[in-house]
Amino acid sequence: MDDETVPIYNAGERCGPHTRGCVEVKLNQIMECAWRKNLLWVLVRIHTSQKQSVPGWTGFNILVRNNQEVAKDNVGYLPTINVPATTRSADAIPQPSACVIDGMALVQCLKGDKKTFAAVAETLLCRVLNEGGTSDRIDVVFDDYREESIKNAERENRGDGLGSEYRNIQAKHKVKQWRRFLCSSKNKQAFILFVTSEWKKEKYTAEKLSGKTLVVTCGET
Repeated sequence: MDDETVPIYNAGERCGPHTRGCVEVKLNQIMECAWRKNLLWVLVRIHTSQKQSVPGWTGFNILVRNNQEVAKDNVGYLPTINVPATTRSADAIPQPSACVIDGMALVQCLKGDKKTFAAVAETLLCRVLNEGGTSDRIDVVFDDYREESIKNAERENRGDGLGSEYRNIQAKHKVKQWRRFLCSSKNKQAFILFVTSEWKKEKYTAEKLSGKTLVVTCGET
């Protein structure tokens, strides 16, 4: 086989789909109906622990809406970034930019044994600022732990959340067993509320943020 120079192939600049307008959806009635169905499923699953005849969450929703036509979803696309997929450099991100962070994922990575809750909150904020270091705005989204949720019912069935519960977290209180603390949904919800309150203090807003906008989503706020 003769040696041949491989020709240069360039597909050109990447082009994304055309932009589309926003779609206004009224969610009040839809959310109320969804919560009622979710609560009904949780109740019937808890009521019978053995010889369960009620299907899982997906199967249950299929049963209760089998006579309804499934509406087609409208999907929109974010603008494309004209760089190779393997590029991880922050220089490739258009500026100004925003960063969305899974707050509970970072909480699970922390080591909080024998530390005060204030120290843990400060460490968490440092992690958040490090993750969103190149962005002007950082959105931290925390999970919402509801007593009547599907996940909470499953945790009770597994026996999770049997440790001590903290009803009023104080900054100077120390955590003896961090992993054990996180086994309780109520503890996690209380810690999230403490963190959102702690980060509002001037020592964090003035010294740590350095002009960045930090938005924290907790529950319905």
